[in-house]
Amino acid sequence: MTPEEVLNYLWNGLLTLVIGVTGWFVRDTITQHRRLREDHNAHKIEVAKEYATKEELIRVENGLKETLNRLEDKIDKLLEGKR
Repeated sequence: MTPEEVLNYLWNGLLTLVIGVTGWFVRDTITQHRRLREDHNAHKIEVAKEYATKEELIRVENGLKETLNRLEDKIDKLLEGKR
């Protein structure tokens, strides 16, 4: 074997190793990104199941205010009747 052939084999081996490690790193990164995206989507679904939206909270708050105002009016009428 000539020195040029040995040098070519070394370069080919080194390039193969570098490309292989780079490919493994890229594949692993893509896999982790997909897993993270799936976990994030699952989390969004769980949050939507457990928590209310702003509009729902406003609707409930308005209903409570109306009920409390009616109770306040009834209490005021009772207190006026006793005087």
